[in-house]
Amino acid sequence: MAYIFISYKREDGGRVAQIVDGLRAEGLEVWWDRDIEPAQPWDETVATRLPDADCVVAVWSTLSVNAPWVKEEAGAGKQRGILVPALIHDVEPPLGFGLIQAADLRFWKGDRADEKWRAFVATVRKALRGEPIALLAMPVGTRRRSLPFAAALALVALLAAGALGVVFYRTSGITAAEQASWEAAVKARSRALYDAYLKAHPGGRFAPDARAALAACRAVEDVRHEPFEQKNSVTGVTRAGSFGSREDALLSARDQGRARGEERCAAIAQAEGLVDMRTRVEPTPGSPQCLPMGATGTTCSQQFWVTCAAQKAIKSEREVCG
Repeated sequence: MAYIFISYKREDGGRVAQIVDGLRAEGLEVWWDRDIEPAQPWDETVATRLPDADCVVAVWSTLSVNAPWVKEEAGAGKQRGILVPALIHDVEPPLGFGLIQAADLRFWKGDRADEKWRAFVATVRKALRGEPIALLAMPVGTRRRSLPFAAALALVALLAAGALGVVFYRTSGITAAEQASWEAAVKARSRALYDAYLKAHPGGRFAPDARAALAACRAVEDVRHEPFEQKNSVTGVTRAGSFGSREDALLSARDQGRARGEERCAAIAQAEGLVDMRTRVEPTPGSPQCLPMGATGTTCSQQFWVTCAAQKAIKSEREVCG
C-alpha cells in the first residue's frame, strides 16, 4: 500500500503527531520514526522506509529548517518529485527549498474540515497516486522580508549596544529565555517543563506546540538489564541400563549432571524472565562415588556446581510528553 513518510524534528513531535493522526483519520497510510520497534536500528530503518515512500511530507519549523537529517530526507523527496512541505511555524524553508511552496498548517488545530488542511490532504493524495503535485499557496507571513539598508544597520547598532534590553532569537521575536525554556522542555519531554513554559510564555511562539505535547502525554515502559547469577548443586548418576566399566559409568553420570544443570538454569530463566542465559557445570571437589553393579557393571554418582549467569529485565514506567 502507498504510504507517506514524515520528516520532522523530534522536538516537534507533539505537533507532528497531530498531523499524523489527521492523515490517518483520512484513511491514509503514514510512517514516521515513532513506528520503529525498540529493537530495530533507527538509521537503517529510516534508510529502508524513505526510498519506498510514495510521498514525503517535510514539516518545517524553527528547529527543523536547520536540521541536516530533515533537509536530507526532504531532498530525497524533492529529487523524486514527491515532496509535500508543510509549515508549522512562521519560518523560511531551508536553502534549496524556497521555491517549493508549502502548505500552511501554522494555525491548524486538528479540524479536518479546515480549508488549508483539505488542500494539504488533496496534494498528498495526488503524490500517492503518482500525479504531478500542484503548488500550494505560500503563507503570506513566511514571504521573505527585507529591511532598508540604513534600517538594518540601525537595528544591528541597537542590538550591539543592548538598547533593546533583551536578546532575540534570530529575527523571530523569540527571547533567549523563551528559547531556553522551550528547548529544556522538548529535551526532557516533561509535563512539568511544558507547563512551566506555558506559564511563563502563554502566548509564546511555541505555545501551540507545548499544548499539543501535553495533549500527547503518555506512559512508556523502560527496560534495562542487570546481571543475574545463581549457583546451585546437582547430582549426576549413571543412567539405568548403561552399567559397564567404571569409565563408562562415570561418563554417564557426568552427562546426566550437565543435563540436569542445563535444565535447572532453563527453569530459573523461565521463572525469572531471564535472557542470554549461560550455564556452567563443574564437578565439586572430591572423587565421584562408584559402586559395583552385579558381576561386571559399575554405577557412579557425582556432585556438580551449576552456575546460571544471565541478564534480568528490570522494568519501570515513566511519563513522556510530545
